[in-house]
Amino acid sequence: MKKLWSLFLILCLLSCTAQSSPEEKTIYQSPDFTAAVISDLHYTSSPSAFNSVVPLEPVVPEVTDALIEQVIAAKPDAFIMTGDNTGNGEEKDVEELSQKLQRLRKAGIEVIMTTGNHDYGEGNISKKAWEQYILPLLDIKEKDPGSYSYMTENNGVMILAMDDSHHGESTGHFSDVTMQWLKEQLETAKSNGLRVLFLSHHNILSGKISSMYSCA
Repeated sequence: MKKLWSLFLILCLLSCTAQSSPEEKTIYQSPDFTAAVISDLHYTSSPSAFNSVVPLEPVVPEVTDALIEQVIAAKPDAFIMTGDNTGNGEEKDVEELSQKLQRLRKAGIEVIMTTGNHDYGEGNISKKAWEQYILPLLDIKEKDPGSYSYMTENNGVMILAMDDSHHGESTGHFSDVTMQWLKEQLETAKSNGLRVLFLSHHNILSGKISSMYSCA
């Protein structure tokens, strides 16, 4: 069972390093930053769950446990989940997933999570419940007033975890309020010489590209 996660998820270690030769002007520097990254976990504890796109969804609790063990053994700085973290945003599933991820925090690994269209919305968990179970799990330094997008920092890297599902769209849409907040975070990163890691569930260009083709 512990090997099942490799059939279901892509686990990778990212390394961000800043290097410069004596002849180069140093723009920014940061220590190494490592992260284990997954997407579309679709966590559910329902024994009758079946998803043709995610065939291991019926055993995803066991898969998640095995994955967490692998991440703790790898000892990255952060564990990043880029949306569709639950199968359909059921409150029980969100609560269980949050409890499992606490193991990573206890091991000193930061949990970083963006939202996806399966995490909350019409027919799924309420935003109030998302705030109850997920937000306390995260190390939020600055939060967007218009969505669940937030900023955190880890080893000299600014991580922007974007909520592109807040307005019920699945095309990487951000409101004007969120765009202004994002601009402010990028300006802060530039002035402080921080690397930037931008995370979102959907391709943020997909909506504009779709509109271009529909107008052609």
